[in-house]
Amino acid sequence: MPILPETVLSPEALRFIRYFPKGTVRILIRAIREAQEGDPRDLNIIRAGVLPTPPPDDIDLKDHLIAGVPCRTYTSSTSSHAHVVCFHGGGWALGGLHTVEHFCIELVRAAEVTVTSVDYRLAPENPFPAAVEDSYAVTCAILAEDENVPVYLCGDSAGGGLAAVVASGSAGQLPRPLRGTILFYPAVDLTDKVYPSTRDYAEGFLLSTDEMDIFRDCYLPQGTAPHDPRVSPLYADLSTFPDTLVINAECDILCDQGTELVHHLQAANRPVCHLIYEGALHTFLTAPRHPLTFARALADTTAWLRE
Repeated sequence: MPILPETVLSPEALRFIRYFPKGTVRILIRAIREAQEGDPRDLNIIRAGVLPTPPPDDIDLKDHLIAGVPCRTYTSSTSSHAHVVCFHGGGWALGGLHTVEHFCIELVRAAEVTVTSVDYRLAPENPFPAAVEDSYAVTCAILAEDENVPVYLCGDSAGGGLAAVVASGSAGQLPRPLRGTILFYPAVDLTDKVYPSTRDYAEGFLLSTDEMDIFRDCYLPQGTAPHDPRVSPLYADLSTFPDTLVINAECDILCDQGTELVHHLQAANRPVCHLIYEGALHTFLTAPRHPLTFARALADTTAWLRE
């Protein structure tokens, strides 16, 4: 018997599901397929669908290249020495600087840190390992700037997976240790392993298993080993992983992946804080109409950064 959204979702998440336009996923899948066949026009239109807005007066915004990768750095007059490097989600094929703009701005305000958002290359035009290479290069450059600055990595979904790859050292040796890693519903296992959450929330909970399969096929060239720790950081050597905060959405096919990563970190004797938001959906950090869950995530992240 499939789980019905009405029986498990929070009122906020249920309102979002009902608001989400019918047919959106079908259009997205078609655009990705067309891009794989050499016509990225519709996919580029979808990627550019969120228009940039001027930053608030209390936030300084700088668009620049770091290690040749487009980035956007956010600071304020109260920003401390700490630096958070943020990798957006979007199935390695969607998203950009605009995707996490709201979170970056609010994190600068709440936690009084500097935040850099990374516009890594996207599939299918730039499949694996392009996103890993960009994420690693930016992290190394920021770590090398000033050895006294504590650096954290942060990411949601696919971006959480990229943060975990870099933090594990699977992408390459880092110039110095990271202070910590913040992972929101991370995609850390691209093998075909079926978790309970994969079955329970396969349909009707925003991110479906079919969509995840399409994102994975779009991102990974044929012949790529799914157990490669640069692809699935769940299978990496986690012995030097930094202090970590993992925040999962209960009603998400990726929930148990994040939980499994927590178990692996604990087995490796690495410090980890794990939170599961009951009744929450995938993308609560970046999608509209999740104000309560977003506020909770911002507060929990800020509190963890200040510990």
